[in-house]
Amino acid sequence: MAMNLQVKRVDVSGANFIGLRGAGRMSKKTIGWMKGQGVRAVAHLEIDGQRKALPIRLDDLPESMLAHTLLTGFNRQSFVQPADMAAVSTKVEVLLTNQEFGDKVAARLIDEAAPADDIDWSKLPFDLNLPERTTMYVAKVRHTYDAKKNTVRGSWEAQNPDHSKCLFPFSDTLESPAAQNKHYGQLCFEGIKAFRTIDGRLVIFRLRENALRLQRSARRLGMTPASVEWYMEAIRQAVLANKDLIPPPGNMAAMYIRPVQIGSGKRLGVKEAGEETLMIFVSPVGPYYPNGFEPIKIRTPNSSIRRSGNGLTGRVKAAGNYVMGLIELIFAKKQGFNEILWIRNHNGQYYPEEVGTSNLFYVIDGELYTPELSDTILPGVTRDSIIKLARALGIKVHEGEMPLTEVLARATEVFSTGTAAVVTPVGSITHLKQEVIFNEGKVGWMTQLLYNALVALQEGRFDDPALDGISPDLLEEFKADWIFYLEQERQPAV
Repeated sequence: MAMNLQVKRVDVSGANFIGLRGAGRMSKKTIGWMKGQGVRAVAHLEIDGQRKALPIRLDDLPESMLAHTLLTGFNRQSFVQPADMAAVSTKVEVLLTNQEFGDKVAARLIDEAAPADDIDWSKLPFDLNLPERTTMYVAKVRHTYDAKKNTVRGSWEAQNPDHSKCLFPFSDTLESPAAQNKHYGQLCFEGIKAFRTIDGRLVIFRLRENALRLQRSARRLGMTPASVEWYMEAIRQAVLANKDLIPPPGNMAAMYIRPVQIGSGKRLGVKEAGEETLMIFVSPVGPYYPNGFEPIKIRTPNSSIRRSGNGLTGRVKAAGNYVMGLIELIFAKKQGFNEILWIRNHNGQYYPEEVGTSNLFYVIDGELYTPELSDTILPGVTRDSIIKLARALGIKVHEGEMPLTEVLARATEVFSTGTAAVVTPVGSITHLKQEVIFNEGKVGWMTQLLYNALVALQEGRFDDPALDGISPDLLEEFKADWIFYLEQERQPAV
């Protein structure tokens, strides 16, 4: 079968676990050893004008590329040299046209939407980084109040059956000053990330859990929960409309997805809004903290300010939770701290709760601890992921209260987790003007392991050594439950 095929780039990943080994002649034994270390390769190519990605064997790469991988030991490398690409192109074409197994090779081809070439992915701040071409999703629902069940009734699905009619160019919205969210704060939101895997597929991490949490937030704030299936399709459509803004893997970058649900009906007086709006916009982002995966400095509040309280909205992702701590955070940053450690005072004893907008973890005697969920602690999706990953890796996990004095005296590592922050090591905590430093201010082994494992799953590096301690059955369960593929169907090669 004749085809117009050209390999544009080959990515080789996993070499950071090799280190500097020196280069000699590539033998089958050496290549086998590299495979065992988790090294893998993906060819990015064009076939008859269509962009594809194809995982390929290390045996199919030129010797010069493999030798370079061994020498440098970088975690990820991209090769674009014309001579190498020509050699790989010939190899791939031979594989695809082989009468015996060509169809099996073609079945591994993945449709690939190329990342935008006008963005420097390695220098993105965590902020709104929107090119003019960005698309957003906007849907509205009318609801009525059910007095018997003390809830609102409406249907996002029935009133918005065609998702394609909800896509618009990103723009500022003109909303009535009497809209419910403007003066009564009826607003909840989510934070989600989409990734481009190492083999070119587009995925969203734990989308279903985010959908369920937005349902809980909407109910708590007197709004209409969307069905999981409808909401997930809305997110999918919004991301696919902007898929060139999903960064390539390996830059500590991702597409951040922000769904916002608001009471948009015009009202004066505290009552049901009558109308709600769901807006979804996206932005490519870099690390939440400017220095990336480096330990941060945090402190406890200088006052009695708290983010939430018993019986309030700390369990859900309500906008008011975040503005409550804003003035304290601004002041802390001016003092040289990165974040606030929120604490609870109970009978004169302080208990740690959250790190800014993230969940808190600490390591004591090789075991992992985190505060148990309460009215003042958000059930973080990343928190849940880290707990399950740690247990899968054989790490004992405790969920419960521990006085801050004990944490400061015994913890050897501290880190925070969140969709935006991923896993962020904490180098020191300052409480009552006394600074306590953990692990000499460096990243601890457990923090590093859990970060590596989480990012490996998000980027589709399922043979990463950080996941070696997880049983194959459990790893398959994580992949099935946590990874949502945006483009489910693979197209056959032309």
